Amino acid sequence: TEIYTLSLHDALPILLVANSLAAATKKDPQHFIDQRLAGKSWTSIAQENNVSMDDLMMRVDRVASALTPSTGTEK
Repeated sequence: TEIYTLSLHDALPILLVANSLAAATKKDPQHFIDQRLAGKSWTSIAQENNVSMDDLMMRVDRVASALTPSTGTEK
């Protein structure tokens, strides 16, 4: 077993994409994290799981937007 240490800055994008793929496929996010850490591209992983990159990026953007605090300056 290899142990990886990632900063939150590095880990957050991985978690966002892995969780978005998990939501689209009903698979465990760890499955996608393991594939990514093994060197596979997100594009490859998405294609192998029949998830379009457009759908994946839309899911990631939606989650990222929900996590981004509003500045309260919008009118």
